[in-house]
Parts: sequence; C-alpha cells; structure tokens
Amino acid sequence: MLIETKNILKNRALMKIIKLLFEEKQTGKPGLSLSQLSKKTGIERHRLAGMLEVLAVLGLIAFFEIGMSKLVAPTENLLKMKEFLKHL
Repeated sequence: MLIETKNILKNRALMKIIKLLFEEKQTGKPGLSLSQLSKKTGIERHRLAGMLEVLAVLGLIAFFEIGMSKLVAPTENLLKMKEFLKHL
C-alpha cells in the first residue's frame, strides 16, 4: 500500500480529488456526486470516473447511492492514514 500511496502523492489531479473529498467530509457532507466533483476540480467526467475507480480499488474512497445520485466519499482507511493526511 505504501508504494501506491507514494504514486498518488505525485499525481496532482488525484491529490486534488482527495483533498476536495476530505474538505467536504470535514464540513459534514456525506460526499460529492461525480458532476459536483467534476465542476470543482475542472477534470472532465470521463477522465474523473477512471481516476475514482483507481482510488476505489485502492480502498481510499467509496461509492454509495442516496436516491438517484451516486456519491463519492473518503473511507475510514483514508481518514486513518497519518502520512497521507500530512500532505493534504
């Protein structure tokens, strides 16, 4: 997991996504939809979907549905990783 974490820290787009999700979690929101995340990061939705799948496979984010919208939120693993949070 450490190798994947180092590679994520080098990618600015992935760090931007994680930072936004973490900020939303601190404000008390359950998560962000794909379209909201796309607007805030400036990354097109197709590219963003691929990045989110990678983060989900690594166990750093989770997808869940509320009504008709699919939301993305950080997992407890991400919130517990002290090294990772130092760089946010």
